[in-house]
Amino acid sequence: MAQRKKSDVNNIRRNMKITLQYIVFAFIQILFIPFAVLGLILCAYKEFIVSKKLGVSVTAGGAIKPRWFLHYFGTRLDEATIKFVKALPTDSHFGFLGIFGAALIANRICGFKPSFTKIPEPGMETFTDFVIT
Repeated sequence: MAQRKKSDVNNIRRNMKITLQYIVFAFIQILFIPFAVLGLILCAYKEFIVSKKLGVSVTAGGAIKPRWFLHYFGTRLDEATIKFVKALPTDSHFGFLGIFGAALIANRICGFKPSFTKIPEPGMETFTDFVIT
């Protein structure tokens, strides 16, 4: 019985921590709406207008974005990807930072991680987990 109570307490603590992380993220996200809009404009401009001018497919850079997310959220360190994204004319490094800035700050403050940057428990993997990594 004591073991069950201990696991219940651990579940309550975990749920409280996750709730606090989402509250911190939501507060920062509200403050960062202008940066997110600016980042979205930068990314859209580079992906649609610059790529069309250069005759480069947008999907060429699409495969690198998940690695960028994983690097900045600390799941997978990958400096080469960051250098590549900064040099790629069809992707906006600063646009990504604008869009995901609130999540990155919440990650640094309280450990918030969007679901697509988490490593699943062994045996709980899905197809989408393999696609993003």
